[in-house]
Amino acid sequence: MERRTEKIGIFAPGMMTPEQYRLLLTPEVRRTVEEQIGRDPAAIALDKRIPHAALIATQVKYLARARTKLPSYYEARCILPPLAFEQASSEACAARKSCSGERVLDLTCGLGVDALYLSKRFREVITLERDATLAAVAGENFRRLGATNIRVINSSAEAFLASTLDHFDWIYADPDRLRQVFINILDNAIKYSAPGGRITVKLWAGEYKAFAEIIDQGRGIPPEDLENVKTKFYKGSNSVRGSGIGLALVDSIMTALDGTMDIKSTLGRGTVVTLGLPLYHKA
Repeated sequence: MERRTEKIGIFAPGMMTPEQYRLLLTPEVRRTVEEQIGRDPAAIALDKRIPHAALIATQVKYLARARTKLPSYYEARCILPPLAFEQASSEACAARKSCSGERVLDLTCGLGVDALYLSKRFREVITLERDATLAAVAGENFRRLGATNIRVINSSAEAFLASTLDHFDWIYADPDRLRQVFINILDNAIKYSAPGGRITVKLWAGEYKAFAEIIDQGRGIPPEDLENVKTKFYKGSNSVRGSGIGLALVDSIMTALDGTMDIKSTLGRGTVVTLGLPLYHKA
């Protein structure tokens, strides 16, 4: 049981801490990661001879996955925070972008894959990341990738757009993140509904926000579980198949997009999930 708990803590998608980031910048840890590439991450994690074994194992695991999803990041031996990796577009998807111009604003930096490919089509890319550690990681990765025309700003999209006077040819927000949000919520609605049950999606816009409401007629969430459903790995008394990270991932994506997620549920009657995203009006 102890060993399983350790593996979950190592390999589960999560935010990178400032201390982990600082360690990954050190020559000793970078050298150890390089030496361990190709080994089983689980074996690395349990190897008591390796300092910071859990951190090394996690990087080795995600670098292995990056060989197909993010080959440029693999070749440059970029730092890969697990949650940002899970949320990131693949390089194949990012390469399909057709917009071009002088300056572009990317509202959702994350790992920076979209910004990297936008940098090949624009003279300058400004990309926003509200998490300070992830902003630092993205900046370091762009340096390793040789992308010198990208500037990372540690700010929410809402705060930056409210204060900037700069002109941009394009403003970009990653549609794949919203796709993940709806897939996760609709998957939950289907899982917890009886065969033949109805799932309703409503869309509307207010003055400052656009809203989507997903309503199911499923089993509902017990009151004692409702306050914890956004917590990673939490599986309530009514849970069925799944890892317990779906709504935690949705919540983190909505936060990155300066959005909101509200959940209301009645046991035996169903659940209503309301998503809100800010509307930006050109002055």
